[in-house]
Amino acid sequence: MMVLPPLISLPAADVTGLVLAGGLGRRMSADGRGVNKALQLFRGQPLIEHVILRLRPQVASIMLNVNENMEAFRPWPDPLVPDQLTGFQGPLAGVHAGLTRCTTTWLAIVPCDSPFLAVDLVPRLMQAALEQQAEIAVASNDGQWQPVFALIRCELSTSLADYLKRGDRKIDLWFSQHKTAVVEFDNARAFLNFNRLEELQRYEH
Repeated sequence: MMVLPPLISLPAADVTGLVLAGGLGRRMSADGRGVNKALQLFRGQPLIEHVILRLRPQVASIMLNVNENMEAFRPWPDPLVPDQLTGFQGPLAGVHAGLTRCTTTWLAIVPCDSPFLAVDLVPRLMQAALEQQAEIAVASNDGQWQPVFALIRCELSTSLADYLKRGDRKIDLWFSQHKTAVVEFDNARAFLNFNRLEELQRYEH
């Protein structure tokens, strides 16, 4: 049985989780028109279910960033949070939507297509953020940032809104404008995300 390391001083009750499932998923569909990756079956369950099961013990509550086919997500009790910005402007638009709805101090973001999500992701990010007095903590693997696996102070919603208004979209560039703690994870599979059907099939068994 997996045991999560404890948060060092701030309880999980002060962390909201946000699953980013608002993309178009063009590479996942055979015709390039796009499908919702979150709903693609993997080992008998939708991809997003794998992510939620791993994230839920690490946070107080979860929100789902969804922009299309809302009815398909009704089986999950978690609030649906669509982008406030139009035009599918990437993961930062989803993060912006989550930050504006967040009522806790911290928002933990993860993608919907990473079924091997680390079960100690949020506690380790939190520990680094507190120790370094950082506004953001981001996961890294083999020296490479994994920017959609991060912990962000919800008070940064105004900063992100201003950044997006300028037309900027790079998530790591926005991170670099704030004090960011980087946490190295050894398990590369924890950050494996599926963009194509053949990738799903390769890991099915």
